[in-house]
Amino acid sequence: MKWYLLYTRSRYERVVEEQAIKAGFQAWVPMITQLKQWSDRKKMVSEPLFRSYCLVKCNANELARIASLPGAVKTIYFNGKPASIREEEVVKIREILENQQYKDIAVTALTQGDLIRVKKGAFANCIAQVDGVDGKHQLMTLILEESGFMLRIKLHADAYEKV
Repeated sequence: MKWYLLYTRSRYERVVEEQAIKAGFQAWVPMITQLKQWSDRKKMVSEPLFRSYCLVKCNANELARIASLPGAVKTIYFNGKPASIREEEVVKIREILENQQYKDIAVTALTQGDLIRVKKGAFANCIAQVDGVDGKHQLMTLILEESGFMLRIKLHADAYEKV
């Protein structure tokens, strides 16, 4: 069994996750908690890491059944095959979200387009590309090979080395 990507209606990620679990599948919507600011208040809000996507672990022959769940739109395809995420990538994403180890950390001495190797943490030994430099923080883009997703994170200065 593999983890597959299911595209959902807008803001239906958790509904699809619940429906998949009720149908007997293992499902997960990676959630992040962020501080949101309105004109009159600030509030911590939990949101999906990948908007309009739910990860479902199943066999490829069960994808049509999963895509017919209430709130599901379709199975995502990449290069003509159902898009999947390897188990180790799901574990790494879970670890990052649970430990909050890559949160708002400034990185210096890199420029846009530089390649780095992550030295520690859940993405140790992964190659990442510096996506942007805004003077204060730098975003690294990690490419999840089989799914076509890019995950943008901020790294501690001692957590990477230039390739």
